[in-house]
Amino acid sequence: MSGRPARRSTEDVRASLMTTAAELFAARGYAGTTTRDIAVASGVHESLIFRHFGSKQDLFMQAVAEPFADFVTEYVRGWEAAPVMARSFESLCSEFVAGVFDLFAEHRQVAMALVSARAYELDDAEDALSPFAPLIAQIESVADAEVSARNFGPIDLPVVIRLIIGALMSATMFEDWMFGDQRPHPSRQRLISELTMLMVHGLAHRPEQLVHVDSGRPAIPSAKRVTGRHLPLPPSRNAGRPTA
Repeated sequence: MSGRPARRSTEDVRASLMTTAAELFAARGYAGTTTRDIAVASGVHESLIFRHFGSKQDLFMQAVAEPFADFVTEYVRGWEAAPVMARSFESLCSEFVAGVFDLFAEHRQVAMALVSARAYELDDAEDALSPFAPLIAQIESVADAEVSARNFGPIDLPVVIRLIIGALMSATMFEDWMFGDQRPHPSRQRLISELTMLMVHGLAHRPEQLVHVDSGRPAIPSAKRVTGRHLPLPPSRNAGRPTA
């Protein structure tokens, strides 16, 4: 007697669609992947895609953003488990840089599909909200708490955080362009080490200066003098720069 296959839960169907969509979008691109392709590969009816996500475009955006969302959730949870300033600023930056670097390296193809789709294929791409916006806002809140507790400044965090993430995206997604003139390419550890130092010293050791606000006019920072704060370098850097 053959029984009916067990009914899949809503969570299982949704997770399957997200995973399958990410794999197909990475392999074929946005235009080359249909909702029918995703449904067949997931073993569900095509209508469930629209029930759960509304459209192919919304599914695509969520499939791209989900790995980043998982990382941000874990990073923020780990940060909230300890008091502010409980860890060195360098260790916080290093953990963030390494995590985002590995994230984009692992999901490079689907991230590239997003770049291509946004440029040529998505409807109203310029007006659509970034799938990363709410996640970056969480990272900003962590950075703001740590920076404020350490009395760093003046710092335009919304810009700084996005520039750091942009540098990490560039180092992973466009590695061949960035380091095509270097053989061998810099190692993962070398890139993470240098990006961490840029983040640490760019935030902690900046001189008193004018910062620009949203209006485009320079805002004069507080008259309080910002003193230099020298964080210890990790032993590996004291021992010398890696050569590859």
